[in-house]
Amino acid sequence: MVFHCVRLFPSGEYFWKAAKDLSRLDANAIQSFLADVPTQPGALHKGYAIAKDPGEDPWPVPVANTVTSRHDTKALDGDGEAERVRDWRHKLQKAFLNRALEMPAFDELFTTLEHYNITISCLHAEVTLIPQYSKVGKVMRHIAALSEDQVPRNAEFNFIARAHALVDKWHQLLAAAAMLNASTRSTLNEPIPSELPALAYSLRARKHAIIITWSVILFMAALLPVILFYALWYTSVAHSTTMQIAAAVTGGPSAVQWLTRTWALCKTGSTCRPIGGEWLRLDTYHIEFTLTFIAIAALISASVSRDPPLIPLFAMAPSILLFSVGLQLLTAALLLAFFPALPLPIRLSSLPKGTPLRPATYLIVEDVVAVDGGGGTAFRRAWDARYRASPHMRRLLHRMDAFWGAGALLCAGAVAGVLWGVGGGAERLVDRVYWVGWSMPFVWAGAWAVLTMRYAKTCLREERATCLLHGQRVCSRAQDEGDGAVCVVAVSWRDHFENSPPLSGVLP
Repeated sequence: MVFHCVRLFPSGEYFWKAAKDLSRLDANAIQSFLADVPTQPGALHKGYAIAKDPGEDPWPVPVANTVTSRHDTKALDGDGEAERVRDWRHKLQKAFLNRALEMPAFDELFTTLEHYNITISCLHAEVTLIPQYSKVGKVMRHIAALSEDQVPRNAEFNFIARAHALVDKWHQLLAAAAMLNASTRSTLNEPIPSELPALAYSLRARKHAIIITWSVILFMAALLPVILFYALWYTSVAHSTTMQIAAAVTGGPSAVQWLTRTWALCKTGSTCRPIGGEWLRLDTYHIEFTLTFIAIAALISASVSRDPPLIPLFAMAPSILLFSVGLQLLTAALLLAFFPALPLPIRLSSLPKGTPLRPATYLIVEDVVAVDGGGGTAFRRAWDARYRASPHMRRLLHRMDAFWGAGALLCAGAVAGVLWGVGGGAERLVDRVYWVGWSMPFVWAGAWAVLTMRYAKTCLREERATCLLHGQRVCSRAQDEGDGAVCVVAVSWRDHFENSPPLSGVLP
């Protein structure tokens, strides 16, 4: 396909056009157009008049004067970024009309564009409404459509492939902006702050510690109870003794975690307790952990004290936790949906009494990252600032309440149905389904965690695109590892649902 470089009249700007889209302007077409005299002849009518007799009319008005009169460019005049992008666009328009010797300079221009974090306001005419500043994307699309023989030294500098990559990158940014421009402000109906607060917390920096922690968690809480059960169940060891051993192994790590968290929160000079928690030093997660630990310990004791032991009840321990937490999450989601301004009747972690209700996932992320993840009180402050500033973060956490709450109840119900429907109270059948009670909650939590991470990253990209769309300052990756901080929601569930060993003993 052949492309021609076309100069717009009378603005003087250039763009690439396929040959099949161009036709010759003959005298009949000119005369037909001029025969229909408009009330107020514009630039196009004057252009046809010049085309009819180009030797008698003066040259068109310079581009700066014409564009300024039609499009108020004062909004971007003096904007260093906008002028820089416009200059790059002018160079790109003329890039491949030059000699091959000049291609290294355009290679440098491409490199600059590839590493530049361009804002939407300088990228697309539908966003800025000022074409003079916003056609770099269109020019790049035409470059990407050129054939290799039309681009000097393309084999050396790979201009066409690089143009395709830039077009794809900008297209994703523009697609997100278009969606947000149409729906975000109407659905969220929140003011956009001038700057997005940084969370200053990264899971990437802790990836080795997280791998070690999760390896210990999976072995101690998911594999070891099942291995011990099947290793001892078919031996001469009494079944009651088998369950007592399994109970000790199951409860030990949780007790260690409880002691570790208690010390971290209550010791003198603690750097992780809730904001304003000088009197009640424990956070909401720790109180919830304590009550749940007592309830599950009582359930396990009741199951192993019988002769023969009530195995389905013992295997229900993780599902009891799912029932409890899932019900709380769904309750919080419904309250936020119907009573968004409901004041808190008591203090919850860093939220004082009377504060408007927040999602339960907000509290879980705050407490787990601050104590078990090593974020400290500084993270609690940053987390509060981000929640207040970002409508996207509030929407994400509200949806996570419903997502995890409904999933927890469904998983717990399915496990309970299998344990009591197949295993029942008959000791001879429990060996078929015992593994379901201790394994399936972990499988479910892992699947939900993966889905949460993917959705959280999507929401964060929308949040970032909104900032760019409205000209906000956006935190760099070094300042704000938001994916990690939000995706710790998923990490928190494993700790919250399964009474796992202490993260604080492993994470730096």
